Amino acid sequence: MQKEKRSFLKRLWTMGQTPDVKSNPLFSSYAMADAVHYDQSWDCPLLSSGYDKNAVVYRCITLIARNIASVPLMLYDGNQRIMEHPVLDVLKKPNAMQNYTSFCEGLVTYLLLSGNSFIQAVSHNDTPQVLSELHILRPNRIHLVPGPDGRLKAYEYRLGNRKYTIDVNVDTGKSAILHMKLFNPLDDYLGASPIKSAKSMIDLQNVIVAHNLTLLHNAGCPSGALMLKGDQTLTADQEKVLRDQVQTMKARGGAGKMLVLNGDFEWKEMGLRPKDMDFNEGRIMAAREIAQVFGVPPMCIGILGDSTYSNYQEARLHLWEDTCLPLFDMVLSNLNQWLLPYYGSNLTLSYSKDDIHALIPRREKMWEKVCKITCLTINERREMLGYGPIQGGHAFEWHDPAADGANTTPTAQRIGVNSL
Repeated sequence: MQKEKRSFLKRLWTMGQTPDVKSNPLFSSYAMADAVHYDQSWDCPLLSSGYDKNAVVYRCITLIARNIASVPLMLYDGNQRIMEHPVLDVLKKPNAMQNYTSFCEGLVTYLLLSGNSFIQAVSHNDTPQVLSELHILRPNRIHLVPGPDGRLKAYEYRLGNRKYTIDVNVDTGKSAILHMKLFNPLDDYLGASPIKSAKSMIDLQNVIVAHNLTLLHNAGCPSGALMLKGDQTLTADQEKVLRDQVQTMKARGGAGKMLVLNGDFEWKEMGLRPKDMDFNEGRIMAAREIAQVFGVPPMCIGILGDSTYSNYQEARLHLWEDTCLPLFDMVLSNLNQWLLPYYGSNLTLSYSKDDIHALIPRREKMWEKVCKITCLTINERREMLGYGPIQGGHAFEWHDPAADGANTTPTAQRIGVNSL
């Protein structure tokens, strides 16, 4: 295992070496920086209070990541789709421990957690121009090294006491490391973590949940004091016995036990009840705010009482259109720019919205709308739906004698779908 790790790290270090740049730009708009930049958003308290301890954050990130990972990739050479290609083989199984689904889910999860995601390309030692593996690197192990003019010159991968440098061509930006990041107006090098924006709401919900849990451990009794009426007093031994009885009743497993007291006692509450503090409404409000930061309709994560969307189907549609697809487009744009030049200049990774079940209602409405347009030819309507032209498509209505009596709907006949 140690040998395999050393081999992997050696390949990580040797991949992406670039020639030294002999000339520097006369002017750089990048901020001057001498220190190594690292991902400060990836700190343990923030990650622990967010992803590990908050169900809403976990559900939002997991929902988005798994949705994006479920969309099949397509490869095009110009306008021609390619079914078999080495880049598809690499993406199908990026490395020995992951398939495409788990790889993509991890990539998007890191991006939503820290605002940054890093992919390392690995090639065979005998053929360095051909990629053989893709690995996701943990953001907290990556340090960014800016050059004298502020432009990024290297990535440092730190694992324990060891450090490995992966160079970046400062002129072209090419490297064996792909850095995807969410926009951050306050940092030239690192993306902004959505968890930071939702930190106050995450803390609020965590405090409410922790308070309710503590209250349940306390047998549902708020903090308070037993007070003797009148001039009665207790000895030290009596106070200890009474205190032990109360603590035993409040301890876990003590709910329902009877407390026997001698004397005229009065219970005085010293805190507000959860009902008086409106904890439940505060918890729901915090959950909605967290979901909105991640772009997830509250209905999609089971938050009751949300009436923004008329039904769950509409909420799923908005989740895909407003959050999942824009983020997926960003991921594919980065892969097209960084990965595909290894294989050819005219290749493009894409996807089909027809493979996304949540978009079916919108697609059906579009079909009905387009097919009812009588002022456009068949080919013009087919183009609006993403189909290519067909012979005889210059007419306004489709008629195929071979399809007479076939089981085709009037809608399909109007645009010649049965001719595909």
